[in-house]
Amino acid sequence: MIGIHFQSLVLFISRSSDLIYYLVLLLLLLLSGDVELNPGPMIDDKPNSHLFAKYLEPLNDWELFALCLPGITKTHVNTIGKKKKNPDSKSLKIALHQIWLQVNPTASWRDVINALKQCKENELAGTIEDKVTNPTDEVVTDNLKDILRTHSDKLTHSISTDFSKTASALYAKKLIPESTKEHIFIPGISDFDKAAKLVTVIGHQLSSDNPEQYLINVCHVLMDQKNPALTKNANSILHQLGQSIPDNGTTAEHGTIPVAEIVQDDSVNRVGYVSHEIEKKDLKPGDHIYTHRTLYLHSHHSIYVGEPDCEVIHFSGDATGSLRNKVGSLCQVRKTTLSDVCDGNTLRLVAYNCSAFKKAAVLVRCSCHVIKAMPPSETVKVAKHFLSNPKKFGEYDISNNNSETFACFCKTGLMDIGTQLHPLTRNLLTEWWKGAPCTTYKEAMKNFIEKRNAKA
Repeated sequence: MIGIHFQSLVLFISRSSDLIYYLVLLLLLLLSGDVELNPGPMIDDKPNSHLFAKYLEPLNDWELFALCLPGITKTHVNTIGKKKKNPDSKSLKIALHQIWLQVNPTASWRDVINALKQCKENELAGTIEDKVTNPTDEVVTDNLKDILRTHSDKLTHSISTDFSKTASALYAKKLIPESTKEHIFIPGISDFDKAAKLVTVIGHQLSSDNPEQYLINVCHVLMDQKNPALTKNANSILHQLGQSIPDNGTTAEHGTIPVAEIVQDDSVNRVGYVSHEIEKKDLKPGDHIYTHRTLYLHSHHSIYVGEPDCEVIHFSGDATGSLRNKVGSLCQVRKTTLSDVCDGNTLRLVAYNCSAFKKAAVLVRCSCHVIKAMPPSETVKVAKHFLSNPKKFGEYDISNNNSETFACFCKTGLMDIGTQLHPLTRNLLTEWWKGAPCTTYKEAMKNFIEKRNAKA
């Protein structure tokens, strides 16, 4: 009897050890980043129309809410009302979403939440904030399946008009498995039934590691078929996913949004070789701006956002960027006005992606970089992230963690390219030797965390 109990105990310990081993292994994989979780919409992400309408479904007074969104005016609200005859709540919100993204390319879920709070919709604001700060894989997949489901009937009809060509194109791009291709290319079954089966298979594939990108890729293939009905359906899905749509309705590459659709930083085209002065009317959201202070002995840097309640974001101890307040607990990421941050000084623009000749010839070293900047919309996301976490950028250090450090990081995701106090060690050659700059907000934040952890 004792032997039996002993064997049971050994077996239990053995199985428990295996369980602990696998749990530890899974934890290590997650920490190492080899297993990538697919988060849902994040608070600084651009809202897609499907989730925008879905999350705001309980909202009744859409006009008051709309007027609280950055960039939306009474004229826009009236335009939506005139265009929509006998509108339902969902169509109004989708129309609002479309206009809002046109007038405010840097729109984010944070703006939605702030607008709801301004119009006293605090409960709904809290609900949405929870969704975009604690997203889950299941939420993302369900939302994508909802989008596909609403288009399934029209997709089935449009695919059935040229089923073989469409299915073959999807298979060629590895968007449907080989087994599916074999099962749906069966004689005796109508093209409509085959198309219905194909749409179902696409829905099943949304359980993949990156379902949103998968659906985007499918849309690009559908658009390339030059079928007006398919293109219209694909455009509608892409719009609900918050994706830009090419003017010609097609894209040459699948797997990423075409580069031409993403607004790139053009600061190098808006400055001269000698002067980097710029007027307010020529500024664009995401610009890295600066002003000289104290007889040109130092300069204060910031990121232009251009929103009515958040014109500029900077790392400073006060609204103006005064050097005397950049000490201790006073210094943090703040929002301010362009007038305050200039403080009577001439406004200037820092240029990125400059030529080697310009970088070598320029008199003010901090005024240009050969490194390429992130798209302006990503820069604004980074700046707003730190505005929401004002102490996260760390303690002010006049040499290595100053206003220029912050602005350069928002533009490139790199922490050590600020040059005004490092004229010899940070120059044309050192920028050439730098690693590639970040291209997205998420890459930049990952780099920031890694750098901070390395210093800890």
